[in-house]
Amino acid sequence: TIYANLVDGSGNVVAVTTVASNGTYSFSDVNGGNYSVVLSTTSGTVSSPAPSASLPSGWVNTGEGTASSGDGTINGSTSFTITTASVTGVNFGIDSKPVATTLSYSIARPSLNLNDTMRLNGAGSSSDPGPFTGTDAEDGAKGSGSSVKIYAPSGNPLFYDANNDGVLASGEEITDSVTISSFDPSRLIAQYSTNLSTNLIFQYAFIDAAGVQGDKVTYSITWIQPLSMKLLNLNATCSDENIKVVFVAESDLGQQFKLYSGISADNMQLSGILTSIPGLTTYEVSFEKQDESNWIKIEMIDENGVTTGAHYSKLVCGSTIRSVVLTPNPSNGLVKISGIDLDQISGLNIYDNTGKLVLTIGSVEMTDANLDLSGLGQGLFFVELLTADGQMRSIQISIL
Repeated sequence: TIYANLVDGSGNVVAVTTVASNGTYSFSDVNGGNYSVVLSTTSGTVSSPAPSASLPSGWVNTGEGTASSGDGTINGSTSFTITTASVTGVNFGIDSKPVATTLSYSIARPSLNLNDTMRLNGAGSSSDPGPFTGTDAEDGAKGSGSSVKIYAPSGNPLFYDANNDGVLASGEEITDSVTISSFDPSRLIAQYSTNLSTNLIFQYAFIDAAGVQGDKVTYSITWIQPLSMKLLNLNATCSDENIKVVFVAESDLGQQFKLYSGISADNMQLSGILTSIPGLTTYEVSFEKQDESNWIKIEMIDENGVTTGAHYSKLVCGSTIRSVVLTPNPSNGLVKISGIDLDQISGLNIYDNTGKLVLTIGSVEMTDANLDLSGLGQGLFFVELLTADGQMRSIQISIL
């Protein structure tokens, strides 16, 4: 209940009435003089000092006064003078703050390697982080398309891909707080890149059509097994007799990397084991090439002997087309081939990160250097480019 307290120039209550459900109130038989009306959840006592202005929990004042511009001070009280005529239009603006939903998810370890990403627009089940949700008494449901304020996270980085190009630019990382006027949940991207971390936690709040921000609530994602190994820049080349593998990894004491080679991603033999060096390290190893070896796999083994993930790479053997690149990378699936003339390409084979062939593109299907791989979905892929003279170039690409 909200009460309108009519207060005289001495600060004492003259009359009290309840504000109706449609927002109206009135006083009758009021003598001329200087008065104010105070909105309060407390019903004042006539001839006693007026109660303080207050509103029910979750409501805020947005303006008051006899003019459309208000009286200049938003505080739930406004003054006016009665002479010989009735006074109307002593108005108040109040607004119910939007209410955001606290969201908490407990998921399996979120990435095979540090720097893997996840868009926070899943099903919203306990293990599939979903989009922001909320309600507002005046606006209705809050979520996609709403105005939202997101606060800097702890645990791991958070990005809002404002231009929806699939590239996590430095200017898109949420490092303080950011207000987004028309929120698209598919553009909110978590990046799991903090070594040994077990959570990503941040806060958010909705802003309603009146410009009123609700209370901020917590969005949390937690997992049990820490992110503990980071594998970057895997490159495998070969000669007639040997395979050379170079990769950069961040790891901790007591961890291992197992190296495999083989003719396909599901037909491999163990070729070597490396003990990790704590911190960020470049590893280089060579071993004898087995006949028909086309793939390299590195398994990451944590300090408890648990395999935490695997990383694959196609072998590059004697290629002279290493200048061929796909851009942008990472991308949203729309990429361009550069570094080679289109008429030199005889075809493309595209594999997922398990080595499974998922797409083949023949030269007759390529009318220009642009590729649309968005239909493959999100993940890590290898694009094997074949040339008319029998060369091959394998390029790793991440689709977000």
